[in-house]
Amino acid sequence: MILYFTGNCYGKSFFIKDSTKTVADSMKETKNIVDSYKDKLYTLGGLSISEDGRWSAVTQLYANGKDSLLIFDSRQKNPVMKLSGLSSPISFLPDNFLYATVKGKVLFIDLITKSRKELDNVKQSGILKGSKEVYVLDNNKKVSVYTSKGILSRQFQGIERLVSDKEKILIGISELKEIKSELEDKSSVSIKTTVLTDLSGKVPAELYGNKNMLDKIQLSENNSYLLLTEKRVDEKDVRIMAINLKTRKKRSFSIGEATSFLKFEVYELDHGKSLWIDVWKKEMPEKTIPDIWYGYDGDLKAKHNGYATLHDYYLWQHQEEEPILVNDKKFPVMVPVQNTEYVLAFNPRVNFKYRTRVPLPTYYLYHLKDKTYKTIFHHSLETIISDDGSIMVSYDSEEKQWILYEVKLGIQHSIGGYDLKRPVFEDSGDHIIFESNKGLWQYTIGKKELSVIQETEEKKVSILSSDQKTFNAEYHISGRTFSKNENLLLTMKDEKNQTLYALYKKGMIFSFSVQTPNRITAAQMTKNNEQLYTIEENYNMPPRLYQTQIKKSNKKLIYADLDADRESSAIRQEIIKYKNSEGIELKGLLYYPIQFKGNQQYPMIVHIYQVRSNDSNVYTYRGDDVGFDLRALLKKGYFVYLPDIVYGEKGAGRSALDCVHAAIDALTDHSAINRQKIGLTGHSMGGYETNFIATHSHRFAAYISGSAHSDLVRNYFSYNYNTHIPQIWRIETGQYEMGVSFAEDKERYFNNSPIHYVDQVSAPILLWTGKKDENVQWDQTMEFFMGLKRFDKQVIALFYESGDHTFYETPDNNKDITKRSLEWWDYFLKDVDDIPWINQQIKKDAF
Repeated sequence: MILYFTGNCYGKSFFIKDSTKTVADSMKETKNIVDSYKDKLYTLGGLSISEDGRWSAVTQLYANGKDSLLIFDSRQKNPVMKLSGLSSPISFLPDNFLYATVKGKVLFIDLITKSRKELDNVKQSGILKGSKEVYVLDNNKKVSVYTSKGILSRQFQGIERLVSDKEKILIGISELKEIKSELEDKSSVSIKTTVLTDLSGKVPAELYGNKNMLDKIQLSENNSYLLLTEKRVDEKDVRIMAINLKTRKKRSFSIGEATSFLKFEVYELDHGKSLWIDVWKKEMPEKTIPDIWYGYDGDLKAKHNGYATLHDYYLWQHQEEEPILVNDKKFPVMVPVQNTEYVLAFNPRVNFKYRTRVPLPTYYLYHLKDKTYKTIFHHSLETIISDDGSIMVSYDSEEKQWILYEVKLGIQHSIGGYDLKRPVFEDSGDHIIFESNKGLWQYTIGKKELSVIQETEEKKVSILSSDQKTFNAEYHISGRTFSKNENLLLTMKDEKNQTLYALYKKGMIFSFSVQTPNRITAAQMTKNNEQLYTIEENYNMPPRLYQTQIKKSNKKLIYADLDADRESSAIRQEIIKYKNSEGIELKGLLYYPIQFKGNQQYPMIVHIYQVRSNDSNVYTYRGDDVGFDLRALLKKGYFVYLPDIVYGEKGAGRSALDCVHAAIDALTDHSAINRQKIGLTGHSMGGYETNFIATHSHRFAAYISGSAHSDLVRNYFSYNYNTHIPQIWRIETGQYEMGVSFAEDKERYFNNSPIHYVDQVSAPILLWTGKKDENVQWDQTMEFFMGLKRFDKQVIALFYESGDHTFYETPDNNKDITKRSLEWWDYFLKDVDDIPWINQQIKKDAF
C-alpha cells in the first residue's frame, strides 16, 4: 500500500490511499515504454572458462529474473548450448565435460556430442578439482563419486551431509541411532552416534565416532585439520577437537559453557604445524529497567545484538596436547601474523567516539612468550602482512601515508605520497607493489626506494590476481602476496576511462590487449596465462564476450547478440568538462534523446549522486537507480545529464549546489536543451543533494527526492538502525565529508541542512521513501514534507509501507515509483496535465 500526502487543500491536510485505475494516454505510454524492454534486455555475468580456454560460459541476466546460461566453443561461432533454470554456477570438467545443477538434479554434459546424463533426487553435490571428480549425495543418504565423464567411481551409504575443500578432501557425516531400554520404567530411548568418515580415497577411513553432540564442523584454511565442536551429553561445556587429516591424531580442549559459545575461527601457522584459534563468546548484560546507555561505551552495536562479543585466543602448537590460552585484559583483540612468536594486539573500542565507521586503533606487537608489547602503528585503516610475518605495512589515516615495520630489526619507516593503495608483498620479501591512480609503484624494502613501474605512469592501475588471506575483516588486516616468478594480472585506465590489460613480472610490464573504451565487467585468465576472457560493454553497446590470445595480443569476439538491443546504438553521449568554483576539473555525462533532432528543443533531467563520470561506459538494461530509468527517459524525448559533484570546505550541500550550477553553465552552447524545462532528481545521498539544491536554486522546473536526509544536525546526532552504529562518522569523515565535528563548526552544519531553508523552495517537488528504511529514517522525508507544507509549497510525498532504502526486496515499489517519476516529469516538463494523482495537489482548487 502507498500513502501519498499532498500540501494544503482548502487549509486542510489529508492523505489518500491511491486507488486510481484509469490513467491518461501519456500514463499508458509511460508503462508501455518501460515494459517494452524490461523483458527483452539483459546483461552478461557469471563468466566461467575451462582450464585449457577452449570452453566458456556466461549467464544472460534479465531484469525479470528469467536467466539463461550460454556455452561457447572458441572453435565455433554462436553458442553451442543454452541452459535455463540452473541453481548454481557451472564447472567445466576435463575431457570436454560440463557439470551443472538444476532443481535437485546434477547434469553431466558431453560438450562434444551434446549428450547428457541426469542424476535425480540430489541433496548435495560439488567438484573435487584436484582429483577431477564430482561427488553427489542423494536424499537416500547415498554418496556417489563420479569421474569427470560421469562414470561412477565409488559409492558410500548412510551419509547425512558432506564437508569438502572442493579440491581433494571429502568428509561424510553420518548419524547412527541405537535404541536402548531403560530398566526402571521399561521405556525406550534413542541414542545417536555421530560418525565422520574420510571418503577422499577409494577406501573410507573413520575419523571420529562418538555419542557427543556435534555442531560446527569445518576444515582449516590449508586443509591440514578437520575441526569440530562437541558437547558431551553429561556436561555443559563445549570442546573443540582438531583431527590431523594426515596422521588421524585427535586433540581436544574445553572452551567453556555452550550457552556463551558463538563460533570459532582457525588459522594455520608454521605451514600447518600450529594453530591459532579465535573463540567467539557472548557476554549477556544484566537486564535493567530502564535500559541504560553509558557515554564511555565504544560498542553500541552490542545493544542491538543483546550481548557483547568477547574473544578467547589459543595457540596450539603441534607437539602439545592442549593449547595455551593467551588472553590479555589490556588487549581484547589479537590477530595472528603468520608465526607463533607474536601477534598484533589492540583495544579498539576504549572510549570510541564513532568519528570513523570503525575504530582506527593503535597496534602493538605482542610477544606471546614473555607477554611484552611494543607500539608499532597508529590510526590504522588497513594493515597488510608479509607471507612469513616478518614485515607489515599499515596505513596511518592521520598522517595519510603507509608505515612499514620490520619485525626482526624492530624499526619502522614511512612510504608516502602518490595516493598508494592495496599493497601486495612479493613472496621473496624483496618488494611491495602498490596500486594507485598515478601508476603501479614498486617499493624495494632493502633500499627503501619507491619507484613507478615504466609504462604505467599517470594511469589508474588495479591488481587482479594476487593471493589474499584475511586475518580480521572488521579492522582490515590481511596477508596479500604474489609469486616473484609468476605473472601478476593488471588493468590500467587512463583519464578517458579507457582500459588496457597487462602482465607484471620482475619489474617489467607486458601489455597484451588493445586499449578499449569499453567497461570490462568480468575477466578470467587460463591457468597457463595464455588466454584472457572478458565481458565488455559500453553505454551504446550491449555486453559482449571476448577471448584474447596473450602472447599474440590477438583479440577475438566470441559472442555479441546484435539483435537483442539494436536501439542502444542510437544512444548518443557527450562528455561535458567544467570546473567548480574551487577550480577542480569535473565531468558530466550528457545523453541525447533517442529521436533527437537538432531543430527542436527538449526538456532535461539532471540526476545526481556525487561522482558520475566513472560510469561513462556503463550499459543500461534496466533502471539505473531506484525510481530513475535512463533508457525510458531517452525514449520519451528527454536529455539526461549526470554531472560530477565533489565536496569541499563549504560542506556537502553547498558544494553540490556549486558543482551542479557549474555543470549547467557548461551547457550554454546546447540550444536544443529547453532551459525552462529542467528537472533535478536523486536518491539517498543524491536525494540530500537534491533537497539542498531545491532550497537554493531557481534553475529547475521540478524536483524528485528519494530516501533523503533533510536535517544534517539531526542526522549527525542520530543512531543508524541499519548499521547499528551512530551516524556521526558518516557526516564527519564518511560520505558527507564535513571534516569537522558539529562543535568545531556549527555554522557549516547549519548552512548545509536543507530543512533550514525549506521556505525557499521555488518549484514543485515529489518526495518518496520506504517506511522500513533503517538507513535513512523515513521521518526525515516527513520532516521535509511538513516544512514544505507549512510554507505552502507544491509538494507530494509518497510513503511506501513495505519499502526499505533501495526497494531491492520490493520490486513492485520500484516499478511504481519509476512510473510515477516519469509521470511527474511529463506533467511539469512536457505540460501533460491529465495525471489525476498529481492534479489532486496542483489543481486542488478544482476539487
